[in-house]
Amino acid sequence: MLKHVTIAGKWEQLRGLDGGDMHFIYLTNDRVLFISHGFSCIWRSENGGKSWEMIKQKDFVDVHFYDMAELDGKLYAGSNKGLWYSEDRGKTWMKIPTIKDVDDGRYHAISLAVYDGKLFFAVVLDKPYRHENPGDSKLYYLENKQVKEFSIPTKEEITISARDPYLLVSGPYSGLYVYSNGS
Repeated sequence: MLKHVTIAGKWEQLRGLDGGDMHFIYLTNDRVLFISHGFSCIWRSENGGKSWEMIKQKDFVDVHFYDMAELDGKLYAGSNKGLWYSEDRGKTWMKIPTIKDVDDGRYHAISLAVYDGKLFFAVVLDKPYRHENPGDSKLYYLENKQVKEFSIPTKEEITISARDPYLLVSGPYSGLYVYSNGS
């Protein structure tokens, strides 16, 4: 039976943004808050959401984030237009060249995880290219500034998560898989 538990605290709606279609949220280790808007905007806050700034840069037109990860002092973001990184707490972002289908938006970088000291990112085929089928997925990682593909047991709409020594792959059509590096 489900037991109702009350936790001390209160909910508060954060104000100051243009609309309510927020579909992504991430809080960094040093407490910078990011959200992505359904209209393809990325916002950041350094004060817990009391005030927000939209990240405005020329190459961020129609870009929205799906996931973020932190590795070696950098922030990484997966988006509808490739993989990005920031070295200044997310004030500015640079695109990481990966593979053509990811960089041009045919595949979206929807899920990121740090595993075995490397940044892993799962990509899924965008809806216009699926022909009403599940989205084909691939898993890549960055090593020495090179993009390498990682073999996975399923190819349909995966997301990933990791906590060494485990890498987890999950999808609505395939279930859950766990990979261990043996350490």
